[in-house]
Amino acid sequence: MLSNKWTFSLTSLVIMLSLCLVASPALAQFEIKLSVGADEDVSHADGNQVEYGAATTIKIMSTKVVNFTAAVAGGTDTTDANGINLPLEAIDFDIIAYNKFGGTVPSTTSGFPALGAIGVDGTTADGMHFTADLGAYTAVPNTPALNITKVLIVLPKDKVALADPRSELADDGTRKAAGKNKEASIELHYVGTQPDASSDATADDPRVYKIARADGQLRPVTAATFDVLITLSEEPRKDGFKKDHIDVSNATAGDPTFLDMIAEDADGADDTADNDDDMPSTGRDMMLYRYIVTLTPKYENKNDIVVKVKMFYDQEIQSPN
Repeated sequence: MLSNKWTFSLTSLVIMLSLCLVASPALAQFEIKLSVGADEDVSHADGNQVEYGAATTIKIMSTKVVNFTAAVAGGTDTTDANGINLPLEAIDFDIIAYNKFGGTVPSTTSGFPALGAIGVDGTTADGMHFTADLGAYTAVPNTPALNITKVLIVLPKDKVALADPRSELADDGTRKAAGKNKEASIELHYVGTQPDASSDATADDPRVYKIARADGQLRPVTAATFDVLITLSEEPRKDGFKKDHIDVSNATAGDPTFLDMIAEDADGADDTADNDDDMPSTGRDMMLYRYIVTLTPKYENKNDIVVKVKMFYDQEIQSPN
């Protein structure tokens, strides 16, 4: 009798699960995905890094066939009395801009980037692939609170409906949730241009500027461990600067630990022109990056401990370095 009851319970559970699985897809809204155009994300850093002063192509891909309107943002959202036949159009998108402090920049600010007209993506006229250009943005000098460093482009849910006016309709003629889009968004981070290498073929190559004891001491090392400070001309690729990049004799090295970033000293291309120990950044943010490395001396002899940094990769996606 216990076996029969157990069997009945399992059967009931299977039926209940089956009902849930059948019901869920009918409630799901379709997706519209946003990405940047080919070669426009210029960095290996997290997110999408795009250059100041250039328009950015936003690629729009719907998982269902939708209509679109080739009109710039502005005016009234296109709809009908029952909320049917909502096409994809520029006015559907919200643009939120941030400064380097994390505050928002008003849309009335001069040069605020706007989304251009929605168009078909290349020759793919399938009702699912579209593009729109986010207008070029140039930073406003000496006004950091109004300088945009990050843009969030948001397509709120329910802004776009399926192209077929008969699909996913309720009894009252309104569109069901499954006939409209989920929320979609993409985040863009503005970065500067790569330093000009027109006069020096290696001007934009990452380099090591300094390797020095972190404690500033000149006396011989006697401790079990000590730290060295390494200054790089730009940010290394994420997870691309480790102890394997440190070549050290008569000691062993730990993994480099990021310390801070400091402003470049860019008086000249090198430290021979004005003898001022110039250290120009080779990265897009015009900053130098400093790392701490802990060394463990072997004390097998009285030879010097020599520290070298091997070639490392920078953040540039197209960089050969």
